[in-house]
Amino acid sequence: MSAQSSIRDMFFEESEELLEALSEGLALMHGGDHSDDTVNAVFRAVHSIKGGAGAFKLTALVTFAHRFETVLDEVRGHRLAIDPELMYTLQRSADHLTDLVEDARTESDASNVQTPDFLAALDACLGGTPQPESDEDVTFGFAAITLDLDDIGGAAEVCDTGHQITILFRPHSALYTNGHDPALLIASLADLGDVEAIPDLSRLPILDDFDPGKPSLGWEIRLTSNAGIVAVQEVFEFVEGLCDLEIRAEELVAQAMDAPEFSAL
Repeated sequence: MSAQSSIRDMFFEESEELLEALSEGLALMHGGDHSDDTVNAVFRAVHSIKGGAGAFKLTALVTFAHRFETVLDEVRGHRLAIDPELMYTLQRSADHLTDLVEDARTESDASNVQTPDFLAALDACLGGTPQPESDEDVTFGFAAITLDLDDIGGAAEVCDTGHQITILFRPHSALYTNGHDPALLIASLADLGDVEAIPDLSRLPILDDFDPGKPSLGWEIRLTSNAGIVAVQEVFEFVEGLCDLEIRAEELVAQAMDAPEFSAL
């Protein structure tokens, strides 16, 4: 099995967990739990599926997931009220997302014929105006999030072409229990440039002391790219607090947004 096939299989396995989390979160919302934690969990599930789908150029899945997360982003920003009509649309959209994931797995397009109707229902939640599909949304690699970088100002500046960014990354056990996969996070950086991931084995225990519940592997990731620190931070946004993370780019250190402390590897 090729490495690409292995990562693709990993994506679909993770998608099953994300779809389950999506279903559970929507059930809580339907039951009246409209807390930020619950809404954010629902958003992250759809967002993560979109990120993985983009890596394999699953355009139909990316397009629908993008529109779905756009509505959820309005909800989590408290700009869109949660009412029975919205919940009906969200739950139907989750069912269609599940169908599109299965289509992608089996290399079918059986469900895509219904996608325009589901997109129209989501657009209606946003006031009825069709949302534009940018090339970035349809074709991005593993890039993990969409942000309006214009609002960030100077921090969105990029390095000159060919500069190296070093990422020190060590997952906590909570990263895994929350359904994230380091392999997908590392692979997502490939959309920004050339990636070299060097595993740090210094904390690997002897076999007798091995505890699968206590991750011990970390990575030093070297990214050669014209992207800035902000773009790299976007990849890791949803695992903030679930890992030790340090992002270094000599030219952009002064522009770095606050990032979690990274314990010495």
